[in-house]
Amino acid sequence: MDISFGIAGPGFRIWSQDGLAVVTAPPQITDDNAQQLWDALASVSCDHAVVVADMAATTCMSLSGISALLMALRCTTASGAELRTVITHPQVSEMFTVTSMRRVLPVFASLSAAKGASQARLGQAS
Repeated sequence: MDISFGIAGPGFRIWSQDGLAVVTAPPQITDDNAQQLWDALASVSCDHAVVVADMAATTCMSLSGISALLMALRCTTASGAELRTVITHPQVSEMFTVTSMRRVLPVFASLSAAKGASQARLGQAS
């Protein structure tokens, strides 16, 4: 069952499914909307064991977006949650490689893969 929490800003959607939170990001994460990414991820990190930043539709990400993800990682870790990412576009994938984000955040090729991997974590939390 999907439960929609709302929209954090243009292009962002926050929802919950099967006990985990999903923040769907817009096609571009820029200096102008990186704060909204952080706000969306932080808003669900205390209430869910697993938070997924679904950036499958994201084709471009600035360093401000990377910073927002690092702040969200700090927040989710502090609350005992886990942050996962979904990336499909080569440019965003390259940004994760160049900035070494792949070393600190799990990256999945699809939302279903991220959710499937999360089920083990959710089962441990019970």
